[in-house]
Order: sequence, then structure tokens, then C-alpha cells
Amino acid sequence: MLNFYTQKIVFLILSMISMYVVLTLVNQQADMDTNWFSSNEIVLHDKTISLNQHEYTMSKSIVPLSKKGEGNDMVIGHASVQMEIDSIIHLCTTFGHTQQRPTILEPPNGVLLFGPPGTGKTTLAKVIATKLDSKCSFLHVSPDNIENKYYGEGLKQLTAIFTLAKKIKPCVIFFDEIDGYMSIRSANDQSHTNTMKTSMLTLLDSIQKEWNILFIATTNRKESLDPALLRRLDIQLKMGLPCHLDKMKFISRYIDTTNKLTKDELEGFVREFTLDMSLCDIRNFCKFAVRQFILNNKEVRPKKSMKVDVPYEEFMRYHNQYVDLRYNDA
Repeated sequence: MLNFYTQKIVFLILSMISMYVVLTLVNQQADMDTNWFSSNEIVLHDKTISLNQHEYTMSKSIVPLSKKGEGNDMVIGHASVQMEIDSIIHLCTTFGHTQQRPTILEPPNGVLLFGPPGTGKTTLAKVIATKLDSKCSFLHVSPDNIENKYYGEGLKQLTAIFTLAKKIKPCVIFFDEIDGYMSIRSANDQSHTNTMKTSMLTLLDSIQKEWNILFIATTNRKESLDPALLRRLDIQLKMGLPCHLDKMKFISRYIDTTNKLTKDELEGFVREFTLDMSLCDIRNFCKFAVRQFILNNKEVRPKKSMKVDVPYEEFMRYHNQYVDLRYNDA
């Protein structure tokens, strides 16, 4: 008899806990649905803009950019890519505010920058925004902006990215590593994943006629992207590894090549030891070399140009240390 009543009490307690959990989740969902329609305001370029809750959340992904003109020297190399970008920007700024243009001329559907890691794709995207308009907003989208543990919230946040862009235009929508959520669709995908991908394609179509909204995406694995996405991103630019002259120019930003390390010595080093290195890899090495040089020569202070005068022998020793630390097994 005691066991019977004990079981009833345990069952009652578990039922009450389950009911509490369900009511809590329902209230949270109701609060989010209410917040979707609640108004929030941001001030952007001296303009007050009213946003719903999801747009307001996405507005926190707006990245400040350098002033117009300062970004031209941020990208080293990729001359043909920069020429193509300049032609796109010229069309957008010239014909974006007039109806008098050739019938076939339309705004770019989107730009895909692809190539190995560390080749300056993200930097170039920011430069594009600075060139596009002095008041251009840079909306940097990452996977955590879209993914949400509540069913349906991710789709609302994805939609908010594009509705926000229309409110704050001129705007660049930047999807970094887009292969993370726009890979080739397959029968093994969950229904929610397929819905997100299909919605993404539809939202891209919604800004097809917008001259002052530019969609830019980057990837290291172009072959893994969905064909429907590739068809929509009509401008696809490859950013490969830099040539040795671009690498020398980049190293010269941080290392003095006019005294103890000559340009001939630097060219020999670049040709022999940096064949498969991106600019990001070279920058990391330069940081390591400068740090080691200052630690080993504490009386040395950088010149006004902020370049460090490293002798060739020490430069080579730092390179060997860097390779041992980064690539060789312990």
C-alpha cells in the first residue's frame, strides 16, 4: 500500500515539473514573438532608424570601417581582382541613382571571393564597402548570428539581415565562410537546414534590383557550395597566394630593408622560404621576428617609421625558430 501511494506522489511531482517546463518554454516563445513586433531605434550616420527586435539584434553585427580612401592600401597584390571591383563600384555609383542606363545593365547579384585562407578576402570586402559610399554600412554575418536553439528563430534572424540592409542602405552584407551554411543540398539534410538554404536563395533574389546593397561572400571551398548559390553570385573572383614581389612589399611594412637587411637578401629569403605562405602567414612570422628581436635586443627601439632593423642572420634564425615552433612535431 505504501509503495502505491509513493508511486502516485512521484508521478504527481514529475507531472508538475513537466508542466512547469512546458509553460516556461511557451512564455519564452511568446515573449520572443512579442519582441518581434516591438520597436527599437538605432542612430546611423545621423539618421534614426526604427527596427524590430530581430533587426535590432542583427544591427550589433555592423562593423565600423575606416574612412573613405584609407582602405586602398590595405590590400597588397590582386591587381586584376581590384580592377574588377573598381569597375563594379563605378557602375553602382554611376547608375545607381538614375534610370537612364542600358537596359541590360543591372546591379551585381553578389560577389564571391574564393581562395586559400589568409589571402585578404575579408580585408578586400571591407575595402569594397569604403569605396562604395562614405556612409556605407558593413554588416558582418557569422554563423552564430543565424543559429538559434528555438525552432524558427534562425529563419527570422536570417530574414532580418536582409530587411535590416534595406533600412540602412547603402550597405554591404558580408557572409564569411559561407560554405559553412550554404553547402550542396542533399537528401541527408534536415528539413530545417533545407528550409534555411532555400530561404537564403529567396532573400538573395529580393535584393537583386538594389544598386546600393551589395552581397559579398567568402569561402576556401568553392566546390562545396550549392550550385543555386553560385548561379546567383554572378561575380566570382579568385584570390590566390601573392607573388614574391607582393610578399616583399608586405614584409617591408614591418622590417627595415634599407640597412642591415637588404632588398636582395629579402628577395632571396622570400623566393626560397615563403613559397606556400599567404600574407597572413607572413604577417604572423613578422610579428614573431620583431618580438624575438626586441626581446633579444632590449636597448633597441623602433624608428619613427615603426619598422625594425633586423640583421639578415638574425632574420634567418627567427625564421628557423618559427618553423620549428609552428610546423615541427614536439
